[in-house]
Amino acid sequence: MRVAFAASGCQGRFSPATEIAVYRIVQEGLTNIARHAGVGSASVQILASEQTLSLKIEDAGCGFDATNPWIIGKSSGLFGIRERIRSLGGHLTIDSMPGHGTRLIAELPIRNEGGEAGKTG
Repeated sequence: MRVAFAASGCQGRFSPATEIAVYRIVQEGLTNIARHAGVGSASVQILASEQTLSLKIEDAGCGFDATNPWIIGKSSGLFGIRERIRSLGGHLTIDSMPGHGTRLIAELPIRNEGGEAGKTG
């Protein structure tokens, strides 16, 4: 799969929990695209500010009805992404419609090792 990647505002390292979460979210998001979207490309964007890391994973594939809670609950991948984000105090938005692709937007608070907002090192 061809992936376009862009990052902005990422200076230094994030907490280990945040770095692992972002890695796993991107991994599962791209896996879902490869399995279900019916396309050979996707985009991943990361934008970091002082207090928030925003992660967007997007495809132009077949999409699905994101308003149907049964679909989200059925997909262990999307459920796992949502739970991982919630465990860090973040929020997931799923924007998708049949025939119009899918966009996952994760908003994660940035915390340093001491639990305060910010980055490590």
